[in-house]
Amino acid sequence: CAIFSTHDLPRIRYKTSDSNLWRNMRRLEYWKRKIWIVPIHIPLENHWVLAVVYLETGIIRLFDSLGKSQRWDGIIEVS
Repeated sequence: CAIFSTHDLPRIRYKTSDSNLWRNMRRLEYWKRKIWIVPIHIPLENHWVLAVVYLETGIIRLFDSLGKSQRWDGIIEVS
């Protein structure tokens, strides 16, 4: 399983150089893993959720401690 860091994901979002991204993520070897664990920050809510991605089946499980009190309509996109 690959556990993504909250420090690595902003590097991707803000288009850091490939060499910088590779230097920081190569030890993770995420491309070899069947399961990815990804922390997700929702800035408008100042809230964190956790996604577990099962690459072989295409299943994504979202774990949210406030899941019953808020809806995700319009926040999560499925393509």
